[in-house]
Order: sequence, then C-alpha cells, then structure tokens
Amino acid sequence: MLPSGEYWSRGLLGVLTAVVLLWALASGVGTALAASDTVTTELRPGWNLAGWTEDEASVETLFAAIPQLVVAYAWDADLQRYRLAYRDGESAFGDLETLSPGIGLWLFLEGEETVAWERPLVLQAGLAELRRGWNLVTWAGDDGIATGVALAELEGILLEALGGDGSAPQTLEQGRPVWLRVSSAKQWWQLNPAPHIEFRGEFTPEQMRERRAYVDDVVAFFVRRHGVVVPGLTVLFGDEKADMTCGGYAARTLFIRNLCITALPHEYSHAVQEYLAVRDSEGKWGGVRGEARLGPSWLSEGAANYAAAVYEDLNGTGSLKQWNADALDIGLANGNSLEAIETDMGVGGD
Repeated sequence: MLPSGEYWSRGLLGVLTAVVLLWALASGVGTALAASDTVTTELRPGWNLAGWTEDEASVETLFAAIPQLVVAYAWDADLQRYRLAYRDGESAFGDLETLSPGIGLWLFLEGEETVAWERPLVLQAGLAELRRGWNLVTWAGDDGIATGVALAELEGILLEALGGDGSAPQTLEQGRPVWLRVSSAKQWWQLNPAPHIEFRGEFTPEQMRERRAYVDDVVAFFVRRHGVVVPGLTVLFGDEKADMTCGGYAARTLFIRNLCITALPHEYSHAVQEYLAVRDSEGKWGGVRGEARLGPSWLSEGAANYAAAVYEDLNGTGSLKQWNADALDIGLANGNSLEAIETDMGVGGD
C-alpha cells in the first residue's frame, strides 16, 4: 500500500517510468552497476583464482573469452565439491556447464604471457548464496576494502575466510573470489548495506531471525529477477501504525505489522517504483521536479501485487496462474470506463 499526500506525491511520468523499467528488467538479464562498469583481473600462466561477474552463461563463453584457458574448476557449495570443465578443440567438456554471476573459478592458462581479463560487472554478481560449509565467492564490492569491513554482514555465522593461497586476506580485490566457511546458509548482499531492520514491540529471538531472513530473501528476489536493489531502506516490524491493514511504504521506510510479514514483497515493490523514478545517473536517490500529484494507484498497486504474486509463486507459497485468473475476473467485472482509468489517479486503488 502506498500512502498518499506528503509521503507519496510523485509525478505520473515518474511512476510510469518506474513501472515500465521494473518489468523491462523482469527478463532476468543482469544490469551493470553503471553503463561502463567492468572489472579486470590479471591472469598469469598456470593457476589463477578469478570470479565470473557477468550474466549467467554457458562455460563455452568462458573458454571463448580466454583463448589460453585449458581447465576451469568451480566449487559446488551444495555438494561441497568441485565441478570441472576442460577444453577439447573448440568445445568444452565436463560437469561444469553453466556459469552463474558471482561464482569463483580456478583457471589454468597455458602459454607464457599474462592475460588481462576484462568483463562486465553485473548487479547479480554481488548476491552470494552462501551454504553451510565452504563457499568460493567472488567479491563484487569496493576494490581493496578491508576484509573485516567487507565481511561484517556475516558476523555470527562466519567461521573462516581464506584467500587462494590458504592465508587470511587483509583486503579483498574486486573480481577475485574468497573462500568462506559459514555455519548456516545466508543470502549475502555485498554491494551496499542491507536494509536497516527495526523491531517495535515484543519479538522472540526466533521471530527476529525469521524476519531478518525474510528481508534477505525479498531483496535477493528483486536482485535476481529484476536486477535492482533499493539503497538506504529501513524495515520496521511492529504494530504501532494503527492505520495500516498489513503494511505500508513511506519516506524510504517499509512498515510491516507483526502478523503480516508476507506483505514485504508488495511494499518493497513500492520502494523500487519510487527509487527507479527518482534515482540519478550514479544510482543515488534524487528528486522529481514538477507538479506534485499521486500516480495512478491501479498501476502502482497492480505492479506491486504482481511482483508479490511472482515472489510467492517462486517460493511455493502461492500460485501465479491462480493469481492471473483471479485478476482477470476482477478486471472483467470492473465498471470503470477506460477514460476514467486513464485520467482518475484514484481508480483501482482499493
């Protein structure tokens, strides 16, 4: 639910742009952090540790990009073992078939010359799906950051962090993987701080863990599917806003009532809409000039409802097919004229 008045008074053009951008990103193709964002890793003859920072691709793409490459290994964190691909003429063979953004790779190069491997750095490379045990994860954040700062989000589950030489790294290099051993699974977002979470009222430690994990999962969904993340958000769990049915979004804050945590995907969608409408060329929060008016609720709420339905379908808690059928029935029964829908900003908000 989008609040009206002082909290949400963006121009119609901004809202339309945001919704169009959101669903244009829904193809799942990665979005570079900026139009020119790339990362370059120096590869020497012999063994090298480097990360895949591009969109998901077949392993043949890797061999085509690095002609000197003979063998590639990737760590399967689910199975806690390596997968292998090797060059045979123009083809690649082995059980490593697909490269996902952010995976770490051991690469063996033949020859005697150093290779500068330049490739795109997409947003999805900054989302690491950590599994209990060892993980080989590419660092996609700031180059040269102190390891302790970079890994602060893993406090409480991080057991070991090792570089390719088996020693604890003092800093992390963008595009280079790091070995992480963790005590439990986590979706680790590297590129900017995760939403700040506040609890108002009585929550057990287990309830707080559940809600933190749910926030991580929703953020990860929008990164994976839409290639977008909203910086600088606060998520407030509690019942102090009595005027809410389940949740709301205003002033970069998501309000979620205690018994309504499943409202989070819908409300995060509204944060995405506002952010895409006002962000500047550097991806920071900006502003929209012009007449302050409420965007069409049928569009902003409809897009948020659909995003939440897709999320629930993917995690098995709902059916997108049934949601589409129900939405069609509601649409066919709508007595509003097309002119009213196009001109009345309030139509469809209930």
